[in-house]
Parts: sequence; C-alpha cells; structure tokens
Amino acid sequence: MNDFLLIFTSMAIEAFPFLLIGSLAASVVEEYFSPEKLEKFFRRPFSGAVCAAAGGLVFPVCECGIVPVAARLAGKGVPASSAIAFMLAAPIINPFVLLSTYVAFGGNLRIVILRAGSALVAALIGAYLFRGESLPEKITAGHCSHCHSKDHESRDGRFFRIMSMTGNELLHMAVPFFIGVSIAVLFRLFILRGIRIEQGLQSFAAIPLSMGAAMLMSVCSEADAFIAAPLLNLPLSARLAFIVIGPMVDIKLFLQWRRFFSPTQIFRLAVLVPMIVWVLMMLVEALGLLRGGFLT
Repeated sequence: MNDFLLIFTSMAIEAFPFLLIGSLAASVVEEYFSPEKLEKFFRRPFSGAVCAAAGGLVFPVCECGIVPVAARLAGKGVPASSAIAFMLAAPIINPFVLLSTYVAFGGNLRIVILRAGSALVAALIGAYLFRGESLPEKITAGHCSHCHSKDHESRDGRFFRIMSMTGNELLHMAVPFFIGVSIAVLFRLFILRGIRIEQGLQSFAAIPLSMGAAMLMSVCSEADAFIAAPLLNLPLSARLAFIVIGPMVDIKLFLQWRRFFSPTQIFRLAVLVPMIVWVLMMLVEALGLLRGGFLT
C-alpha cells in the first residue's frame, strides 16, 4: 500500500501542472481564436491535410474536445480528409503535450520527436482513407458549447468564462487521469514486476498490449506520458505506442464519433488507425530509431 501511494502521488504531482496549463491554454484559445481562421490553410487536398495535421502547434486543443472542432471545420467546407488529419494529430502535435512528454521521459528528445513524427504520419495516412468524402452530419453553431454573444465581450466576462472553461476542462481530464494513474501503478507493481523476456518478443507482444491499455484508459494527452514513462519493464517502443494511439483512438472519442461519423467511417477510425500505429511502432523498433546517443 505504501508503494502504491508513493508512486501514485509522485506521478500525480508531476503531471498535474501540465493538466492545469493545458486546460488553461485550451480555454484561452477557445475564447480568443476560432478554428475557422485556419480554414483557408486546410482546403487543399494534400497540403491542406499536412497543415491540418500540424494545426495543433497553433491551435492547441485536448482530444477531449477535438471531435466537434474537426466536425465544425468540415461543416465550413474543409475536406473531410483535412478535418480527420487535424482530429488525429492536433492533440499530440501540441506544444504543451510535447513539453510534458519531454519532462515525463527525463529530457528524452528522441521520444518527443518520434511521438510527433509518428502522429503526423499516422494522421496523414488516416486522412488518405477519407479522401473525397464528407461527414454525414455537419456541426452548426448551436452545437458549440463555448459560443457566446456580443453581450459577454467585456474583459470580466471573458476572464470568468475562461476560468469556468478551465475548471470544466480540468475536471473532465482529471477523472480519467487519476483512474489511469491508479491502473498504471497497479500494473507496474503487480504485473510488470519480474517480467523478463527476450526483447524482440517483448516488443511484439508489448506494443499491442500498451495500445489496448491506452485506448481503455482514455487519459488526456497532456498527462499520458507521465503514465507511460515509469513503466520501465515495457520496451520504449511500447511506451511510445501508448502515447501515440491514446489521443487518436479511445473510448471517449468513440462515443463522440457516433455523433458525426457513419458506421463505416467509425470502423476505419477504430480499426485501421490502430493498425497503422502498430505498423509504425514495429518499424520504429525494427529500425532501432529509439536507440541512440541521447536516449535515456
């Protein structure tokens, strides 16, 4: 019990500032910067998908709210492929998420680059699966929970609105985070302890295992690295898989997809995207990209 509390507390304390900063940043962006301003960069089929996949750098948003934003872009005429690329990659290619990954993995720049690069490649391949399509439902202004009238444009109104959104976002992220931390600590103490098998087989088995765990835990991208990093008995490729697939495919996202996507499109997101990530992680392992001079 003492080990559980010690590890749980250390992981929670280390990750909480990033949950808070990520929640505040997302609320400020939501209040002052509309995603529709990015439309003109997203409209071309290929270059638009590339810009959309990298959109998280200028529009940092957690995956908790990414689905309606992507659907809103599609409703404004952005190609479905670009909207999908934004939805899959933006929660990872996000300055706060990349910073939290760097801190969680002890300054390992290689894991940060591979996380961002893997997300970009997976998102572009995923977007290609939706080329020439449209979403069956288009989100309207009435669906936007943060839309507001001009009666609330005062500084005080905006400040309290940002604080309210930050609190809601933090609460929304904190519950699955603490559940995920608890599961990770139990997993580390009672399952991984003592596991010692040949590295190649371990990677082959551990990558889908960690991907499944990430999809079930549904931890937000600002904090998932703090759950994956301490699982030292798992190969680094499996921990990388955890933080790549989680913000792309998980239970809370699946529940939101049902509102905006057709059954066929949901199948492609839920089955083909994890397969793409699995192949990428196996390539990373096979090519030895996680082994190098500044790897910790």
